[in-house]
Amino acid sequence: MSAIKNHNVFATNHQSFGAPTRATDIVEMESLMSLDQPFESKVMPRWERKKLQKLGSAAGAGLDGDKTGSHDRFIPNRSGMHMDKAHYALSKENPNPQGDDDKKDDSASLVEDRAMGEDGMEKVSKQEASMVQKKEYHQALEAQLLDGEKEHRVLAFRNKAPLPKEGFQNHLQVLYTQNKGTAPSSLRSYRHIPSAPERILDAPDLLDDYYLNIMDWGASNVLAIALTQTLYLWNAATGDITELMSVPDADDYITSVSWIQDTGSHLAIGTASAQTQLWDVAAQKQVRSMNGHSARVSALAWKRHILSSGSRDATIVHHDVRVQNHHVATLLGHEQEVCGLSWSPDGSLLASGGNDNLLCLWDQASTSGIGGGCQSPGLVPF
Repeated sequence: MSAIKNHNVFATNHQSFGAPTRATDIVEMESLMSLDQPFESKVMPRWERKKLQKLGSAAGAGLDGDKTGSHDRFIPNRSGMHMDKAHYALSKENPNPQGDDDKKDDSASLVEDRAMGEDGMEKVSKQEASMVQKKEYHQALEAQLLDGEKEHRVLAFRNKAPLPKEGFQNHLQVLYTQNKGTAPSSLRSYRHIPSAPERILDAPDLLDDYYLNIMDWGASNVLAIALTQTLYLWNAATGDITELMSVPDADDYITSVSWIQDTGSHLAIGTASAQTQLWDVAAQKQVRSMNGHSARVSALAWKRHILSSGSRDATIVHHDVRVQNHHVATLLGHEQEVCGLSWSPDGSLLASGGNDNLLCLWDQASTSGIGGGCQSPGLVPF
């Protein structure tokens, strides 16, 4: 019996290997060997698969009702989700691989049991009954959970987040916004520097001497400027020009001007003849003339009612314009012409600069007597 079975197997193998070649096989072989026709394969190229995937994702995004087909945030809303439905949808769409193996084993066992004949019929009927029961259970579960819905989304993105309770305050928002006002601005601010003057005024006979102080801008927005022997006032608001005064002597000229602080109603004028004049601008008349120097008065500075004057004689004189005997003090600290004077904002110090390359600081106590040079108390050389 075994010899007959081996003989049949040999005959079958001999027939399969020794079968004559058909004409269709020859034609297929020749078409494969020739390069005239394109090669066709049932395997889809990779670029075609990528293209189909993109088309499928775009179509799926369009089915959701979104016109743009894209979302900038993928944050699921837990309140809009049904966890039981989500669990069932996940278990349905992503079956357990071990469960697939069990199904394969069950189908294989069914085939084997059927091949066994009448002895396995009872076992087959039990397995088929259990499979029918599982199927009915899944159908009932699907009908109960999904309520007849064919498709169910596991994560819900459409529903808005619930509103917070009334009076709720986000502490993180307070933390990150409390320093918002002090943060540097991202926009850089540029300062405009004009390349041309806003207005040009004609000033003939302007003295070319940088030791003189022949212009000053007052609190009333009026500019006082001396042109050799004549003093002019220019109103910046209206543009009007007024001639205030002129020195009578041909050899005399104006060397310094200074507006009184705050009000701007009076103007101090120093001349080359060592005179310090006080003028009422509103009345356009001279109030008084004060002496105290032996050379031209090249610098003037106000401290309320005290007028300080610096001269080419290297002295600084304090005048009290309220009293007849105006001379208050004389400061000696420079060796050459005093060409600059300025009081501090609080009126406690007076700065003086001279042609001797010294900058001296005088305290308020120096106004009560005569200073004794740069080494005296109350005088600080710079």
